[in-house]
Amino acid sequence: MSNTKNIIADTNVWYDIAGGNTDILNAIKNEGVLCATPINMLEISSKVNAGNFQDRKNAAKAIVDHADRYLMSNEIYLARYWGFNVNDSVQWKEAAITLSRVDSLSDLTNGYVDPIDNVRRKHNLDVLFAWRDYQYKDFKDGVVRGIESIHPRYNQRTLSGNLRRLTDSSLISLFDDDYDFESSVLVTYERAKMALKDEKVNYPNKPTKKMIKIASPKLKNYLNVYNKYLKFLATAPAFPDENDLGDHDAFLYLQNKNWIIATSDKRWVAIANEVCPNNLLDLLSYK
Repeated sequence: MSNTKNIIADTNVWYDIAGGNTDILNAIKNEGVLCATPINMLEISSKVNAGNFQDRKNAAKAIVDHADRYLMSNEIYLARYWGFNVNDSVQWKEAAITLSRVDSLSDLTNGYVDPIDNVRRKHNLDVLFAWRDYQYKDFKDGVVRGIESIHPRYNQRTLSGNLRRLTDSSLISLFDDDYDFESSVLVTYERAKMALKDEKVNYPNKPTKKMIKIASPKLKNYLNVYNKYLKFLATAPAFPDENDLGDHDAFLYLQNKNWIIATSDKRWVAIANEVCPNNLLDLLSYK
């Protein structure tokens, strides 16, 4: 196993780097290899409009200029944790290049000729918007179901905008006491199979004990962080945010000690410090 530290930057880090925060960039580069993820590129590329176009372009350029490594999607990593030999068919680096080199929002939508590579590039912004909107709704629904299993009025209060702190210690303790790690692991197997829909891969309907034994330690950080995230929302109290989907999914890369999440988001820093402090690069002091 290589001892190289792979630093997974949350999307806000790329905006910080684009804005000239060399302290954050140096802190990451001193720690290891700066990795760009499809999550970063999808968050930056979706919902681009006239008001945020330049900031999004600058963030994409920060990826192109400073990323040491472009990772496959977290769904591919998940499938590999379960032993499936699959690869990512999307060239995610090209998405960053397309946005980083475009001159205008209309060119991004209608297409333009890249002056460097002499190829035609464009983004289908409607598809990106629909993807993000669907994925977030699915994520939010899962979050609400998870919290309501313990805090039944959470969704009602979310819809009314009248959230109240969950203070009942007996209920709060259920987030830890009722947490079933083994069952959560099995749920990810079903998700992994979805990543195989276009692949000619044979897989058992249910994972074998050996498969579970191999996948479980690689999924520990991701699943434990999610459970703490649900507890945080119920007790803060707080609403799920659409960026939480990408922020949490980044933890899926943290398969062992050589994979590090880099963030300056107070919520995720607090959760990661509790769950996986050795897999955290806390950037709060560099803001």
